Amino acid sequence: LNRETAYRFADYADLMSRELAGNVDAWATLNEPWCSAYLGYGNGHHAPGLANGRFATQAMHHLLLAHGLAVPVLSANDPASQKGMVA
Repeated sequence: LNRETAYRFADYADLMSRELAGNVDAWATLNEPWCSAYLGYGNGHHAPGLANGRFATQAMHHLLLAHGLAVPVLSANDPASQKGMVA
């Protein structure tokens, strides 16, 4: 739920893509963010087990922000690779 997490994720993407540039064919920033957001924060089925609609939308916003911040970094550090999100 902390927005700062999105910025730290972009830092992580920067570090990983600098270290592994040229060795990765395709980068996936997130795997099924709907599951992370809704099942973790909306209905409480997955960790952290919260059931709050506001939290679910906040988590999804921050997940998508993290993706949006990471893709330009990945593109700059490893331009030949594919980049995306697993839906």
